[in-house]
Amino acid sequence: MRGPPGATRAAAPRSRKRTEPSGRGVRAGASTAVTMAVTNMVGEVIATFGSDAQKQAYNPKLASGEAIASFCLTEPGAGSDAASVKTNAKKNSDGSWILNGEKMWISLGDVADHFLFFCWTDAEKQKKRDHSGLSCFIVERSMATIVERDEPWFGARLLGETDARRRLI
Repeated sequence: MRGPPGATRAAAPRSRKRTEPSGRGVRAGASTAVTMAVTNMVGEVIATFGSDAQKQAYNPKLASGEAIASFCLTEPGAGSDAASVKTNAKKNSDGSWILNGEKMWISLGDVADHFLFFCWTDAEKQKKRDHSGLSCFIVERSMATIVERDEPWFGARLLGETDARRRLI
C-alpha cells in the first residue's frame, strides 16, 4: 500500500495496535487496512493540494504513523455526494474560518488526530451544485465536536465510527 510522501515500511506503529483476534492468534486485518488507507488518502490530498507549510506540518507525522487522519465528507441527507453536502465555511475578518455543519460515519473519528473536512465556501456555486465552490479544511481534533457512537463494521471490529456536529472552528 502506497503511503504519503516519505512513508516507509514501518509507517504504521499506531495502526499495528489495531489488530484483530483470529482463530490463529492475533493478526492485522481489515481495521489496520482501513486505518492505513484513510490516513494515506488524507496524506495524498495534503501532498497534492496543501501548502508547503501544511505538507511539512502534517505529512511527516502521517507517513511515520505518529498521527492518524480521517476523511470527512458524508452528511445526513447527502451521503457521500460532495455536491449535496450542506456544511459551509465562512471567512472572518481576521482571516480565520468558521465551519458550520454536520458530518457522519467518520471512519477513525474516535482516534484521528486530524480531519479533512469538505465544505462549501461559495454560496452561489453551492446553489448551482458547482463543485468548484467546495473547499477542504484540515481540522485538528481539539477544534471539532466529535460524537462517538457504537456502529460496528463487518470484518473490521476495531474501527470506531463517529459523527462531527455543531459549530466547527
